[in-house]
Amino acid sequence: MKLSFSARFFHVIWALGIAFSLHDASGRSEPDDPDAYMDGIVRNSNRSKASIRAFPGSSFADGAASVAVSANNDSARAVVVQTDGRIVAAGHTSNGSNEDIAIVRVHADGTLDTSFASSGIKAVAIGSGDDILNAATVQTDGKVVGVGRAKVHTVDMLIVRLETSGMFDTSFHTDGKLTSAIRDNGDIARAVSITTSGRIMVAGYSWLFGAYHFALARYL
Repeated sequence: MKLSFSARFFHVIWALGIAFSLHDASGRSEPDDPDAYMDGIVRNSNRSKASIRAFPGSSFADGAASVAVSANNDSARAVVVQTDGRIVAAGHTSNGSNEDIAIVRVHADGTLDTSFASSGIKAVAIGSGDDILNAATVQTDGKVVGVGRAKVHTVDMLIVRLETSGMFDTSFHTDGKLTSAIRDNGDIARAVSITTSGRIMVAGYSWLFGAYHFALARYL
């Protein structure tokens, strides 16, 4: 599958069965690399497995890599390319009852990075309901920040930060995990960015007076 960005690429995406939005790691192609990394779902014939990534380029496992996070459905919603070439994908995986957050790190060749969470895969339940990561970024120190939603008592914004080893960063909110209620219910983070001073900026939406509204929060 040695492809460049052309009409042929979209035919391959269709053949693989990738769903979800596809995009490169930062909303643009890397300046030194014309290839772009994408995330999405690839289901097999019985729709019981899912992939987290497709990549149009000969250097990435012949153009595609598939990782089974669990025995159920898995979905990636964000992807980030680190400065060292390793790739982080974030999303969620089904535990059979609801969704848990999932973060996967692979090498530039598409193989799992076993220095991350011992297997390259981190899947964790945050609350009692669906826990989902919608966006992710990597800080300059290599720590991974993921944001999304978690159901504890209500649906709140979720922010997690992991060490480069894949362990939760206990210097962030004592356990590396934070659920943040903007309003009474329905608070969901969809984007994240790190400021030059190291603060975490989160954007999303919050339910108020019968409708969703813009929500923006900053965390130290």
